[in-house]
Amino acid sequence: MDSGAKKLNSNGFRFLVLELRDRTCAPITHVTFCVYVLLGVLFFGGLGIWAEVVKYYYFRAPNTGAEAIITSLTTYFPALVGAASLQLMFENRNSKPLLAFAVLCLCVLGAIAIWLAIDPSAFYSVVSCVAAIWIWWIANARAEAFRDDLDIDTPLGGNPGKTPPGSLQGFNH
Repeated sequence: MDSGAKKLNSNGFRFLVLELRDRTCAPITHVTFCVYVLLGVLFFGGLGIWAEVVKYYYFRAPNTGAEAIITSLTTYFPALVGAASLQLMFENRNSKPLLAFAVLCLCVLGAIAIWLAIDPSAFYSVVSCVAAIWIWWIANARAEAFRDDLDIDTPLGGNPGKTPPGSLQGFNH
């Protein structure tokens, strides 16, 4: 191992920054990933938030207000960050910087959730939700299920230069 690679491996902060940058940027080119984020995480995952927004703005239902929206935001992000942080912990047991980052995220956003339950704030709830979505994003950035690894030969039936399997022995024409 050369000294440059050893230096990179021994610098956990540099590794973490590069890893987070890669996990943040790489999924943007995958349609499946982006659609899942929009539909799965933001729409269906945040359905409780959307329900409160619709009730508040369109129906003016009794006992609804901005407080209900803030409460739904405050309950959304801990579940998302908890699941994503645990996923990072279980998947990356050999990457100590990423493991430490996941633990830090879980603790910080968990403490913020407790604080917001006592003293609600729309601004900090929204910021926490954005942070939780980003943590989910980086936790799932390498998930094979969300990648658009397309084989350009598939519509053609495969590589035309490759001999197909099977035999024509015994075929009478």
